[in-house]
Amino acid sequence: MKVIEQQIKVTLLTNIGDYQEDWVKVYIEPNNAYSDCGGRITVNIGDDHIGSHFFSHCGTETFEQFIGKVGYDYLINKLFQTQNWIDVESGDELFQSLLDNEILYRVKDARASGWVSKDELRELYEELKDREFRDIGELSNMLGSSECETMAKMFNDDWFYDGNFKKRNRVYDRQKAAIQAVIDHFGSEVVA
Repeated sequence: MKVIEQQIKVTLLTNIGDYQEDWVKVYIEPNNAYSDCGGRITVNIGDDHIGSHFFSHCGTETFEQFIGKVGYDYLINKLFQTQNWIDVESGDELFQSLLDNEILYRVKDARASGWVSKDELRELYEELKDREFRDIGELSNMLGSSECETMAKMFNDDWFYDGNFKKRNRVYDRQKAAIQAVIDHFGSEVVA
């Protein structure tokens, strides 16, 4: 058995991009044990989010070059597994999702075709406007049968499964800004 002695260089980066005062800390640990290029990246965003991933094969000359070339969505998935969109958690967020996800037309079509009356829409609105819930499944259990029927007329019978009632995940947006700054840092370092 042949033992290969390897030097592991750990690089700590702080004050990445626009995020000063140690908002983002990045630890880079190149490791060529499995291929010509590999390593571990650990990212600490504030005190809230810490993600780490080991890449055994990178296909570039250095691990830093690899980090400088990947997409932010790929790296966020590897480090944090955070979703870009999450379920709405209130009636107000549900109404906003109709606009954000461009599905308000379904309400208009249901009203124009006569499937849903003005009174049914008003009753649904009154039921939803101050409602809070964990996810759409919980909302469907909270609503009465007439409100569920109104939702089904506009969004189909499986309205609580179809995934249209989503909002932007602010955690993802924060991680995206930090990870993009990390990628930009290594991308500019590779070019220099």
